[in-house]
Amino acid sequence: MKAYRNYSKYLDTYIDDIMSNRVEHCKEQELMIINTLIPVLNRNDVTVNEQKVEEALSLVKYFDFELVEWEIFLTAVIVGIVWKEDESPYFRDIRIYVGRGSGKNGFASFLIFYLISPYHGVKGYNVELMANSEEQAKRSFLDVYNAIKEPRPEHRKAIKAHYHATLEVITCKTTKSTIKYNTSSNRGKDSKRTGCNLFDEKHEYTAKDKKNIDTLSSGLGKVRNWRNITISTCGRIREGVLDKEQEAGQAILSKYDPDNRVFIFWCRIEKKEEWKDPNKWVKAIPSIRHKQFKELKGRVAYEVKEMPNNMDYFEEFMEKRMNYPVGNK
Repeated sequence: MKAYRNYSKYLDTYIDDIMSNRVEHCKEQELMIINTLIPVLNRNDVTVNEQKVEEALSLVKYFDFELVEWEIFLTAVIVGIVWKEDESPYFRDIRIYVGRGSGKNGFASFLIFYLISPYHGVKGYNVELMANSEEQAKRSFLDVYNAIKEPRPEHRKAIKAHYHATLEVITCKTTKSTIKYNTSSNRGKDSKRTGCNLFDEKHEYTAKDKKNIDTLSSGLGKVRNWRNITISTCGRIREGVLDKEQEAGQAILSKYDPDNRVFIFWCRIEKKEEWKDPNKWVKAIPSIRHKQFKELKGRVAYEVKEMPNNMDYFEEFMEKRMNYPVGNK
């Protein structure tokens, strides 16, 4: 018997998969549902706006990928869970920790495309992508750029009417919203009117980058529906920004706080030896159980089989594939 009521068709399937143990998962997934999600959904002043979710999901057609279950679930959390009073988002800080290969950059591309779109409908909702290298910062930017520059024939008219893209900035003509990318330098980050900051691969940020993150985040609040979003693997740098953030995240997940606006989606193996078990990989790489990720599953299997001959790769495999830090760099 389900221990929860029906909240939304975009949330219920994933909740049921985890709480019924239909899908292998780490303890953080259950804590997310029990101590963060369910109490919020049971509030009288919060609702799920399924129309917003459906509008967002309709934009996937502009990309060359499909969203899988965990991405649909997160879309509903980020876009659909709102205050009844004014339809503003309940969760303002979204932290997504998934293993390499999960499709996190594709999900980020879809999400930022929605946030500047007429469906989101917020004028001047500027999205800032931040990473430690230009190459990393541009990955999701280029996904959106290519979707605009090379649309399918049936989408050309709609794309041309609403979007313009250069290699420096992507603009929604209708909302006057933009997507730009940044590196960890704090130059030019003051006085921005930002709607959303998206931090990619935050594990690469050291303690000295904290000031740059704070500078970029200080621009939030000038535009409605503001958000901070992190999408990252655990990576190899210890005692950096992400380690401290995840330490705080354990406390957030441990109990319900009615004032909490942070949503943590954390996927990882829980024991070192689980890296060898194909049935446990889904705990860190939630997409790997879906048929469109067959190539990924084969690649991970190859890496595991070859590990005795490539032990120099073991730490990176554990920290990026399995989201399970084992080294101290």
